[in-house]
Amino acid sequence: MTDHSSIISTKEKPRICAIDLEQEIVEALQAKGLQCYSGTLGSQVKVPNLGRQTTHSCLLNFDFPPNLHEYDIIIVDLHKKEPIEYIDSEHTHQSFKGSEQTVLLSSYPETIFDPRPLSSNILKRELQDFFSHETLVIVFCSAQEIVEYHPMKITRSGTYTDYAVRHSLYEFIPLLPSISNKIGENVIVSDIGEDLRSLLQKYSKDFFYEIVFQHPGEWKQDERKYIERNDFVPLLLNLDNEIIGFIDFHLTNSAILAFPQLQNKKNFLLELVDEQLPKLFSNIFPYSEQFSWLKSEEYLLPNQAALLFWQEKRN
Repeated sequence: MTDHSSIISTKEKPRICAIDLEQEIVEALQAKGLQCYSGTLGSQVKVPNLGRQTTHSCLLNFDFPPNLHEYDIIIVDLHKKEPIEYIDSEHTHQSFKGSEQTVLLSSYPETIFDPRPLSSNILKRELQDFFSHETLVIVFCSAQEIVEYHPMKITRSGTYTDYAVRHSLYEFIPLLPSISNKIGENVIVSDIGEDLRSLLQKYSKDFFYEIVFQHPGEWKQDERKYIERNDFVPLLLNLDNEIIGFIDFHLTNSAILAFPQLQNKKNFLLELVDEQLPKLFSNIFPYSEQFSWLKSEEYLLPNQAALLFWQEKRN
């Protein structure tokens, strides 16, 4: 007799791309019947630049699905993982078309090559089509990292170095608020909708932050002054009243949620995806009929129902 109780019915929507999320969490999402692709911005690499004049060529090692624009949710975990060992074959083009290759040159005294900020820039370009329909980006934040890269061109006539370029870890987030690195673990939950407030309060002792955000503003011509944007909603604050978690509705079709790192990430994320997000983004979670009242607001743009819900809860 076949046991059908263990068969998981995979939902057509939402499709999730999990970037650098622990495999245990990816599998937990898949166990809920969610389609979940496990991608990465790339691993940091230990480069054996042991003395002066020592250099090594490096290649990016990111992994995004080729059809990323067809996904509904992207979850990015920026928690820094341990670097991997440098292996020559992983930083050499095994097959190549064309007359010019580009590699990234790592030189002494650098001993750790971090591909993530440059991969973040590539992800930013990939997200342009992703943001054209109703989508979510969920970020578990860590400290900002800015890295200078040194491209080297390899041609039939020799090699030459190109101009250095600098990229930052958070480049994939459009219109990112001003940020600064700051470490702490004391967290205050903002006065927001009761359900999400309860979830954040439940895990408030598990959060620890490495970065703070400024509330972005906009110029009001009639008032001749900058005011705080009301489509940017602080979720979590530190004891200095600085923002360490938020939800941003400024994109026409999409929303960005940012949270600090936390100890029990798996259970927090499962509760967020299972119980909270369907209330605000019912089109992304069509299997959840519990919050079908949101779908009746047909005259609203994709994010407006969610934003009005937030604003009503805050008033």
